[in-house]
Amino acid sequence: LQKKESGLKMWLLSVYFFVFGLLIGSFLNVVILRLPLNKDLVYTRSACRSCGAQLKWYHNIPLVSYLFLRGKCAFCGARISWRYPLIEFFTGLVAFLLMPESLDTNTLAYFIFEFTIACIFICHFVIDLEHHLLMNVLYLYLLGVVLIYVFSPIPGSIGYRVVFLVSGHLWPSRGFSTKCEGR
Repeated sequence: LQKKESGLKMWLLSVYFFVFGLLIGSFLNVVILRLPLNKDLVYTRSACRSCGAQLKWYHNIPLVSYLFLRGKCAFCGARISWRYPLIEFFTGLVAFLLMPESLDTNTLAYFIFEFTIACIFICHFVIDLEHHLLMNVLYLYLLGVVLIYVFSPIPGSIGYRVVFLVSGHLWPSRGFSTKCEGR
C-alpha cells in the first residue's frame, strides 16, 4: 500500500512540475516576443498579432488553448505559430526532467537555480534564432541568478564560487552594455 501511495505522490508531483513548466513556458513566449521589440513584459495584455484583438484569459491556457482553437485566432482566424505550444511543452518537459527526487529546501533551491538558467537559455536560443540578437539583459539576469546561487549557503555552490572568482577577472576586459547585439 505504501508503494502505491508513493507512486501516486510521485506521479502527482511529476504532473505538478510539468504544469508549472507549461505556465512558465507561456511567460517565456511573452519574453521571446516582446523583449527584442522593447515592449512591456508584464502590464500589456496579450493580443492577436494579425488583428490586434485582446485575448481573453482562456485563450492563454498553455497547450490547451492552442489545441482548442485548432491553432487559429478566436477573433480573425489567423494561424497561430506552432512555436508557442512547442516552447510551452519544451519548458514543461525541462521542468519535469529537472524535478528533484525529494522536496527538501536544498533540492528545491537547486531546481529553481537549474530551471531558471534553462529558461534564460531557451529565451536566448529562440530570440537568436528569430531575430539574430543576443540580448544582453538576459546575460544580466543569468549573472544575477548565478550570483545568488554562488553566494548562497546551498551545498554544492562552493564549486561555482571558484569559477565565478576566476571568470570575474575576465569580465572587465570584455566590456558590457545592456543593449542587444546582432550578428
